[in-house]
Amino acid sequence: MCHERGADGNLSMPLSLDGPHGMHPVGDNRWNHQHRNFTGGKNRNCTACHGQDLTGTVLSAVSANRVLDCKSNQGDFPECAAGEPIALVPAGTQIGCGNCHKQK
Repeated sequence: MCHERGADGNLSMPLSLDGPHGMHPVGDNRWNHQHRNFTGGKNRNCTACHGQDLTGTVLSAVSANRVLDCKSNQGDFPECAAGEPIALVPAGTQIGCGNCHKQK
């Protein structure tokens, strides 16, 4: 299975953009922390799903409730803005840069 967890609790799929349709792994907090390593600083790899303005699209909507680590209080997740360590992301939320980062 594409998103199967390994014995150590991590997803068995390595972090990459080699998933179906050029996707990154979903539901894996390693991606939450390390996505910058795949953007090349230009975000070109992100726009197909997250939109030209990187605010999210139906393609970036989470299909199930997720828990993401808050890395700063800069984004629009209320939990992160309040200084909480995690954000509860309901299914259907379109994910874009502004959820976690201050958007330019």
